[in-house]
Amino acid sequence: MKILTIVGSPRENGNTHFLSQKFGEGAAKVGAEVDEVFLQKYSIAPCRHCFGCLKEGICKIDDDFGEIREKLLTADGILLASPVYCCSVTGQMKCFMDRCYSLSFPTWETGLEGKPVFLLVCAGYPPDERYKIVIHHKFTVEAMLKLQKDLKVIDENMTVRNAIDAMKPFDTTVDTLKLMYQFCAFVGLQPVAFQEVLSLGHDKKAVQERPDEIEKASQAGAKFTMMAAMIKQKAFIS
Repeated sequence: MKILTIVGSPRENGNTHFLSQKFGEGAAKVGAEVDEVFLQKYSIAPCRHCFGCLKEGICKIDDDFGEIREKLLTADGILLASPVYCCSVTGQMKCFMDRCYSLSFPTWETGLEGKPVFLLVCAGYPPDERYKIVIHHKFTVEAMLKLQKDLKVIDENMTVRNAIDAMKPFDTTVDTLKLMYQFCAFVGLQPVAFQEVLSLGHDKKAVQERPDEIEKASQAGAKFTMMAAMIKQKAFIS
Protein backbone atom coordinates (compact mmCIF):
# COMPACT_ATOMS: atom_id res chain seq x y z
CA MET A 1 0.00 0.00 0.00
CA LYS A 2 1.28 3.43 -0.96
CA ILE A 3 0.05 6.34 1.13
CA LEU A 4 0.89 9.86 -0.04
CA THR A 5 0.72 12.75 2.43
CA ILE A 6 0.46 16.21 0.90
CA VAL A 7 1.19 18.96 3.42
CA GLY A 8 0.16 22.52 2.58
CA SER A 9 1.68 24.21 5.61
CA PRO A 10 4.77 26.36 5.00
CA ARG A 11 5.91 25.69 8.58
CA GLU A 12 8.09 22.60 8.78
CA ASN A 13 7.39 20.67 11.99
CA GLY A 14 4.47 22.97 12.78
CA ASN A 15 1.12 21.66 13.98
CA THR A 16 -0.18 20.51 10.60
CA HIS A 17 3.11 18.95 9.53
CA PHE A 18 3.56 17.28 12.93
CA LEU A 19 0.14 15.65 12.83
CA SER A 20 0.55 14.58 9.21
CA GLN A 21 3.76 12.82 10.23
CA LYS A 22 1.90 11.05 13.05
CA PHE A 23 -0.72 10.04 10.49
CA GLY A 24 2.09 8.63 8.34
CA GLU A 25 3.60 6.77 11.29
CA GLY A 26 0.26 5.13 11.94
CA ALA A 27 0.00 4.12 8.30
CA ALA A 28 3.54 2.70 8.34
CA LYS A 29 2.72 0.58 11.41
CA VAL A 30 0.21 -1.41 9.39
CA GLY A 31 2.57 -1.90 6.49
CA ALA A 32 2.08 1.16 4.29
CA GLU A 33 4.83 2.74 2.24
CA VAL A 34 4.47 6.42 3.14
CA ASP A 35 5.69 9.23 0.90
CA GLU A 36 5.46 12.88 1.93
CA VAL A 37 5.08 15.91 -0.29
CA PHE A 38 5.82 19.01 1.79
CA LEU A 39 4.62 21.57 -0.74
CA GLN A 40 6.76 24.41 0.63
CA LYS A 41 9.86 22.52 -0.55
CA TYR A 42 8.57 22.10 -4.10
CA SER A 43 8.61 24.61 -6.91
CA ILE A 44 5.01 24.82 -8.09
CA ALA A 45 4.00 27.81 -10.19
CA PRO A 46 0.39 29.02 -10.26
CA CYS A 47 -1.84 27.68 -13.02
CA ARG A 48 -1.80 30.04 -16.00
CA HIS A 49 -5.01 28.63 -17.47
CA CYS A 50 -3.17 28.32 -20.78
CA PHE A 51 -4.95 25.05 -21.68
CA GLY A 52 -1.65 23.49 -22.66
CA CYS A 53 -2.93 20.35 -20.93
CA LEU A 54 -5.99 19.97 -23.16
CA LYS A 55 -4.67 17.24 -25.44
CA GLU A 56 -2.68 15.03 -23.09
CA GLY A 57 -3.77 15.97 -19.58
CA ILE A 58 -0.21 16.95 -18.74
CA CYS A 59 0.57 20.45 -17.51
CA LYS A 60 3.03 22.25 -19.76
CA ILE A 61 4.61 24.29 -16.99
CA ASP A 62 8.06 22.85 -16.34
CA ASP A 63 8.39 22.60 -12.57
CA ASP A 64 7.97 20.10 -9.73
CA PHE A 65 4.26 19.47 -10.27
CA GLY A 66 5.10 16.71 -12.75
CA GLU A 67 6.81 14.76 -9.98
CA ILE A 68 3.83 15.23 -7.66
CA ARG A 69 1.47 14.17 -10.45
CA GLU A 70 3.19 10.78 -10.72
CA LYS A 71 3.02 10.34 -6.95
CA LEU A 72 -0.70 11.08 -7.01
CA LEU A 73 -1.39 8.60 -9.77
CA THR A 74 0.52 5.76 -8.12
CA ALA A 75 -0.73 6.31 -4.55
CA ASP A 76 -3.39 4.03 -3.07
CA GLY A 77 -4.52 6.63 -0.54
CA ILE A 78 -3.88 10.33 0.01
CA LEU A 79 -3.76 12.68 2.99
CA LEU A 80 -4.44 16.34 2.29
CA ALA A 81 -3.32 18.49 5.22
CA SER A 82 -3.56 22.25 5.57
CA PRO A 83 -3.80 24.86 8.30
CA VAL A 84 -6.42 27.56 7.97
CA TYR A 85 -4.90 30.69 6.44
CA CYS A 86 -7.07 33.72 5.77
CA CYS A 87 -10.28 31.68 6.01
CA SER A 88 -9.15 28.90 3.66
CA VAL A 89 -6.35 26.52 2.71
CA THR A 90 -2.85 27.92 2.36
CA GLY A 91 -1.64 29.42 -0.88
CA GLN A 92 0.68 26.42 -1.31
CA MET A 93 -2.25 23.99 -1.12
CA LYS A 94 -4.48 26.07 -3.38
CA CYS A 95 -1.72 26.35 -5.98
CA PHE A 96 -1.37 22.56 -5.93
CA MET A 97 -5.14 22.15 -6.30
CA ASP A 98 -5.26 24.54 -9.25
CA ARG A 99 -2.52 22.66 -11.05
CA CYS A 100 -4.43 19.40 -10.63
CA TYR A 101 -6.94 20.87 -13.09
CA SER A 102 -4.65 19.57 -15.83
CA LEU A 103 -5.41 15.98 -14.81
CA SER A 104 -8.98 16.28 -16.02
CA PHE A 105 -8.10 16.57 -19.70
CA PRO A 106 -8.77 15.38 -22.35
CA THR A 107 -11.54 13.03 -21.11
CA TRP A 108 -12.44 14.55 -17.70
CA GLU A 109 -11.06 11.37 -16.16
CA THR A 110 -8.20 12.30 -13.84
CA GLY A 111 -6.85 8.87 -12.93
CA LEU A 112 -7.69 9.60 -9.29
CA GLU A 113 -11.27 8.37 -9.40
CA GLY A 114 -12.26 6.42 -6.30
CA LYS A 115 -8.96 6.82 -4.47
CA PRO A 116 -9.60 7.40 -0.76
CA VAL A 117 -8.48 10.67 0.77
CA PHE A 118 -8.26 11.86 4.38
CA LEU A 119 -8.59 15.57 5.16
CA LEU A 120 -6.65 17.17 8.01
CA VAL A 121 -7.20 20.80 8.99
CA CYS A 122 -5.56 22.71 11.84
CA ALA A 123 -6.96 26.02 13.03
CA GLY A 124 -5.88 28.63 15.54
CA TYR A 125 -9.29 29.26 17.03
CA PRO A 126 -12.48 27.27 17.72
CA PRO A 127 -15.82 27.54 15.90
CA ASP A 128 -17.21 29.58 18.77
CA GLU A 129 -19.59 32.51 18.29
CA ARG A 130 -16.98 34.84 19.79
CA TYR A 131 -14.54 33.94 17.03
CA LYS A 132 -16.82 33.53 14.06
CA ILE A 133 -16.31 36.27 11.56
CA VAL A 134 -19.73 37.84 11.20
CA ILE A 135 -19.98 40.16 8.26
CA HIS A 136 -23.10 42.23 7.60
CA HIS A 137 -22.42 43.55 4.14
CA LYS A 138 -26.07 44.07 3.24
CA PHE A 139 -25.96 47.85 3.01
CA THR A 140 -22.60 47.84 1.24
CA VAL A 141 -23.63 45.18 -1.27
CA GLU A 142 -27.01 46.78 -1.91
CA ALA A 143 -25.35 50.14 -2.49
CA MET A 144 -22.91 48.50 -4.88
CA LEU A 145 -25.72 46.78 -6.79
CA LYS A 146 -27.78 49.98 -7.00
CA LEU A 147 -24.82 51.84 -8.46
CA GLN A 148 -24.23 49.11 -11.03
CA LYS A 149 -27.91 49.01 -11.94
CA ASP A 150 -27.97 52.80 -12.33
CA LEU A 151 -24.95 52.53 -14.61
CA LYS A 152 -26.63 49.71 -16.55
CA VAL A 153 -23.68 47.42 -15.80
CA ILE A 154 -25.85 44.58 -14.52
CA ASP A 155 -29.38 43.36 -15.02
CA GLU A 156 -32.11 45.23 -13.15
CA ASN A 157 -33.34 41.95 -11.65
CA MET A 158 -30.06 41.10 -9.95
CA THR A 159 -30.57 40.71 -6.20
CA VAL A 160 -28.28 40.84 -3.21
CA ARG A 161 -28.66 37.08 -2.73
CA ASN A 162 -27.77 36.49 -6.37
CA ALA A 163 -24.57 38.43 -5.83
CA ILE A 164 -23.48 37.29 -2.39
CA ASP A 165 -25.03 35.63 0.62
CA ALA A 166 -23.47 37.93 3.17
CA MET A 167 -25.94 37.77 6.02
CA LYS A 168 -24.67 34.55 7.60
CA PRO A 169 -21.56 34.15 9.74
CA PHE A 170 -18.98 31.82 8.29
CA ASP A 171 -16.79 29.31 10.02
CA THR A 172 -13.28 29.41 8.57
CA THR A 173 -12.48 25.80 9.49
CA VAL A 174 -15.68 24.46 7.97
CA ASP A 175 -15.16 26.54 4.84
CA THR A 176 -11.60 25.20 4.53
CA LEU A 177 -12.82 21.62 4.80
CA LYS A 178 -15.55 22.41 2.30
CA LEU A 179 -13.06 23.71 -0.25
CA MET A 180 -10.90 20.60 0.20
CA TYR A 181 -13.96 18.40 -0.18
CA GLN A 182 -15.00 20.24 -3.34
CA PHE A 183 -11.53 19.76 -4.77
CA CYS A 184 -11.73 16.02 -4.08
CA ALA A 185 -15.11 15.83 -5.78
CA PHE A 186 -13.74 17.69 -8.79
CA VAL A 187 -10.78 15.36 -9.37
CA GLY A 188 -12.64 12.19 -8.36
CA LEU A 189 -10.99 11.48 -5.02
CA GLN A 190 -13.17 9.79 -2.41
CA PRO A 191 -13.12 11.58 0.97
CA VAL A 192 -13.61 8.97 3.67
CA ALA A 193 -12.72 10.81 6.91
CA PHE A 194 -11.29 14.01 8.35
CA GLN A 195 -9.71 15.42 11.48
CA GLU A 196 -10.01 19.05 12.52
CA VAL A 197 -7.78 20.37 15.28
CA LEU A 198 -8.85 23.68 16.80
CA SER A 199 -7.73 26.29 19.33
CA LEU A 200 -4.04 26.13 18.45
CA GLY A 201 -3.52 29.88 18.46
CA HIS A 202 -0.26 30.99 16.86
CA ASP A 203 1.88 28.41 18.66
CA LYS A 204 3.25 26.09 16.00
CA LYS A 205 4.05 23.45 18.61
CA ALA A 206 0.74 23.63 20.49
CA VAL A 207 -0.52 20.30 19.18
CA GLN A 208 2.49 18.51 20.67
CA GLU A 209 0.91 19.12 24.08
CA ARG A 210 -2.24 17.30 23.01
CA PRO A 211 -1.72 13.55 23.34
CA ASP A 212 -5.33 12.82 22.37
CA GLU A 213 -4.98 14.59 19.03
CA ILE A 214 -1.64 12.90 18.38
CA GLU A 215 -3.08 9.47 19.10
CA LYS A 216 -6.11 10.26 16.98
CA ALA A 217 -3.90 11.17 14.01
CA SER A 218 -1.80 8.02 14.40
CA GLN A 219 -4.87 5.79 14.63
CA ALA A 220 -6.40 7.58 11.67
CA GLY A 221 -3.34 6.77 9.57
CA ALA A 222 -3.58 3.08 10.44
CA LYS A 223 -7.33 2.83 9.91
CA PHE A 224 -7.17 4.85 6.70
CA THR A 225 -4.51 2.51 5.31
CA MET A 226 -6.63 -0.54 6.06
CA MET A 227 -9.64 1.14 4.49
CA ALA A 228 -7.59 2.07 1.42
CA ALA A 229 -6.52 -1.57 1.09
CA MET A 230 -10.14 -2.69 1.19
CA ILE A 231 -11.11 -0.10 -1.40
CA LYS A 232 -8.22 -1.21 -3.64
CA GLN A 233 -9.48 -4.78 -3.34
CA LYS A 234 -12.97 -3.46 -4.16
CA ALA A 235 -14.29 -4.82 -0.88
CA PHE A 236 -16.49 -1.74 -0.46
CA ILE A 237 -18.39 -2.14 -3.72
CA SER A 238 -22.09 -2.11 -2.92
